[in-house]
Amino acid sequence: MDPFTRVPLGRTDLTVTRLGMGLAPIAGLFRPVGDAGAIAAIDAAGDAGVRFFDTAPLYGAGLSEVRAGRALRGRRGFVLSSKVGRRLVPAGETRNELWSEPSGAAQVWDFSDAGVRTLWRASPDRLAVDRLDILHLHDPDDHFGQAVHEALPALVELRRQRVISAVSAGMNQSAMLTDLVRTGQLDRVLLAGRYPLLDQSGLADLLPECHARGVAVICGGVYNSGILTDPDGSPTYHYRPAPAALAARARAIAAVCDRHGVPLRAAALQFPLAHPAVVSVLVGMRSAAEVADAAAMALPGPDLRACARTSTSLPIFRVGPAHVRCEPAGVRGGGVLRGGHSGAHRHSRRPLRRCVRPHRDPRLSMGDLVRYLRAGAPGAERPILYAGGRLRDLSEVTADIDGAFLAAGGFTGDPDELPPADLDHHRIAPPIARPGVVLCIGPNYAAHAGESGAAPPAEPIVFSKAPNTVIGAEDDILIPPGSKRLDGEVELGVVIGRQARYLSDPAAGLQCVAGYVLSNDVSERDYQLERSGGQWSKGRSCETFNPLGPWLVSPDELRFPLRLRSWVNREPRQDSSTADMIFDVGHLIWHLSQFTVLEPGDLINTGTPQGVALGGRFPYLNAGDVVEMEIDGLGRQRNVVKG
Repeated sequence: MDPFTRVPLGRTDLTVTRLGMGLAPIAGLFRPVGDAGAIAAIDAAGDAGVRFFDTAPLYGAGLSEVRAGRALRGRRGFVLSSKVGRRLVPAGETRNELWSEPSGAAQVWDFSDAGVRTLWRASPDRLAVDRLDILHLHDPDDHFGQAVHEALPALVELRRQRVISAVSAGMNQSAMLTDLVRTGQLDRVLLAGRYPLLDQSGLADLLPECHARGVAVICGGVYNSGILTDPDGSPTYHYRPAPAALAARARAIAAVCDRHGVPLRAAALQFPLAHPAVVSVLVGMRSAAEVADAAAMALPGPDLRACARTSTSLPIFRVGPAHVRCEPAGVRGGGVLRGGHSGAHRHSRRPLRRCVRPHRDPRLSMGDLVRYLRAGAPGAERPILYAGGRLRDLSEVTADIDGAFLAAGGFTGDPDELPPADLDHHRIAPPIARPGVVLCIGPNYAAHAGESGAAPPAEPIVFSKAPNTVIGAEDDILIPPGSKRLDGEVELGVVIGRQARYLSDPAAGLQCVAGYVLSNDVSERDYQLERSGGQWSKGRSCETFNPLGPWLVSPDELRFPLRLRSWVNREPRQDSSTADMIFDVGHLIWHLSQFTVLEPGDLINTGTPQGVALGGRFPYLNAGDVVEMEIDGLGRQRNVVKG
């Protein structure tokens, strides 16, 4: 891998280098470093190309943050993360057993709402920065209830206010992290010590959950606090003397690596990055020499391939085919560091330099593919391209992401020639200009038809929606006068890229797709059913009744089926898959083309799964409700209902 390549951080607009620097050691972990040594280490990392730094109030009771602030002063373009859950209080010269340099402070646990807001202000002060990019819940193991009910909502609110860019959690276990991911509120997680070579317990729950949800995983503790740098002598494991059996296993791994001329440190550092959910590894470095060593261990080497093929001493790595398969030699398709997942191409005998790169997963990495969004106030939206991990302003190329732009094939030039785009303090607009028509499909999920008491239709049920209902992914949903039963529906939206007229078959329909979007087909059920006059459009065409976006994503990026989910006030509502669709996208476009001409820029809402309020299990929407929706690879919406 190229350790200094920047990759997208899950669903956020942040990009991080594949190699990040953990800043615990510079606070005097186990032995003193000193101010000058700490600054020299960070300078060396920054000069080498590291652009991702992770710290915490815990590290030296604030000493890591203070030293990092001094070292990073004047640098630009890096991503900085810290943590909440431990508040600092005066402590004189007392020392913690892990930290050899006193800071005059000690930590107390605090996952309260007020504690988060105190820490949010204190950490930037120590770091001498205006804002933090990422805040983690830090080790909430014994405070899980308070972390979920107070700290997590406080972080989500800070993200909504754009005070931070991403909400995360960092722990040394995978089970609770998985529960936190399932709340739908995390952008990324920091998994420490549970997906290195010696302990892959994160594969059982967290990594597949993050992969399915598009939550980025950062792996820390890849050396397991030292045992995977040098397992001989008296190795440490999780800051304690390593058990004899574990030390023996580490020495066996080292022997395999040694036979092929591969440093154990290289295998340990690169292994986690073979999993498609893992975007970066954090390595603790206390000196310029350790920075140089980590950078060297992250580089690909030809002998790593041979090590992967013949590593017979590592049967503990064999796991299910849906995640990452790492098998001993002699097992068909084996390779100790060979990554793969269902639906992806399998890499059987390719060099490790290919294996340590992230798989092309739409929720994690764009690769060479592109997606579009629009930002700005209504009537003043700017078209933006996301390619190669960067946001680019398309204003010099096109006035808008409209039918003409899509019909011409979208952007076909070199993204690096475009000026950068900045989303800070800008409204996220719908990803396409106002469509010429919005066509909607009635019951198109088998389970939804069942909850509505209807038999699956023999052919698509079609109705229209006013194009001026389309709003952005964070705009307010307005309750119309006299509304009694307001409902939301998560749907896969299809944007047309070429004219569709009397198509010959469903396969031809797929050729007309410019991209996919997340769509909320808001409905007023009284207008739709009681005052319909025999059609549904009255209940679907009120202003703000179609939140759209944030992204328009090219078809190549997505692997169907896609998971669709919705929440109201953080309560799960809909959770289904496009596998339950009665009529797929190709069929719908082909069918519609027999009755109308679809033009570039038109929008099709393809139907919603079960779990809507109309089904009777949930209440209808009211003023103040927060509606959130998400589809794999298409991003997330958050809209507040206003009276």
